[in-house]
Amino acid sequence: MGFVALHPDTKKELGFIRLSKKTGTLELTNYNSWLSAKSINLGTTSKRGNNFYAGHHGEGYKIATVALLRDKYLVKIRASKCTWDFFAASPGKKYEGEACVTFKIKRDEEDIKPMKDAYAARIATGRPRKRSGNIWEDVTVLIGGGKSKHVTVDEFMEWIKFALDLDPPSSVLETPDGSILLDAKFSNKVYLKGIFLEHAAALKPFKFGYNLAQGAVDRDRRTLSSPGEQARLLAIIWGEAVRKDPTIIGEYLGMLKTEPAPGDVTNAEDYISPATATSIWTQLKEENANREKFYYQSQNGNEVRKIFATYVKRIV
Repeated sequence: MGFVALHPDTKKELGFIRLSKKTGTLELTNYNSWLSAKSINLGTTSKRGNNFYAGHHGEGYKIATVALLRDKYLVKIRASKCTWDFFAASPGKKYEGEACVTFKIKRDEEDIKPMKDAYAARIATGRPRKRSGNIWEDVTVLIGGGKSKHVTVDEFMEWIKFALDLDPPSSVLETPDGSILLDAKFSNKVYLKGIFLEHAAALKPFKFGYNLAQGAVDRDRRTLSSPGEQARLLAIIWGEAVRKDPTIIGEYLGMLKTEPAPGDVTNAEDYISPATATSIWTQLKEENANREKFYYQSQNGNEVRKIFATYVKRIV
């Protein structure tokens, strides 16, 4: 069981994720990729400065490997003509308790040429490539299996929930700066570029779910690195959503009028655009066509009531 990555336009296969139920091994392969040996150093990354990617700390797969080793999974990478074997040093051995890695280099003539020749012969006959990684041109990560802890189907199904593309919602309203996840199953969940942020909704629950197209994560990868960034992005997303689908203004206005306000609109007053504010005011006037209501800010409620108590008998 697993997934295949396809180019959105050409539908060319770009890689795959596959769980072998028999061996308990999870295999993730990116075609036409290269992993430099220097990437093993903490802080080294090719993502920094590229807003298309969620990560930028240079710790991702290293920290993930340590966590997997701690949980007794085997971790192996086949890439850049090398096999990278990760392991936790045994008690009484050198580097006891530390995560270690060994590199085994495949020599072109002795090891790789026969594999390249077999691959080229297959392609020459017009047959598609096998769904497996080529150590000289792809990056493959193997988790579990062998004598280590096996990856079960239940664990795999839980892991894929952290990637929105692998566990997509049934209903989405997309904007250039992010998406509103209308599927109730994704309520109170926030993703950054498709990656689940575990603590993004910790302070105030969200009515909807969100996939943010901008922003950077903190070092724990659980929320955005800038506290005010989330409120700003959500205000932008809702503004774009209202322009795209004016009928959704009722949902947005309903959250703004809710006390206490849900996380979707926390601090929204600091970031709502003039165009969105105009749409909100238009909706309020339509809801109050008979002019029976008087709108005011909740923090000014006591003062407003004193004034009305002086000049009118009843507040509608």
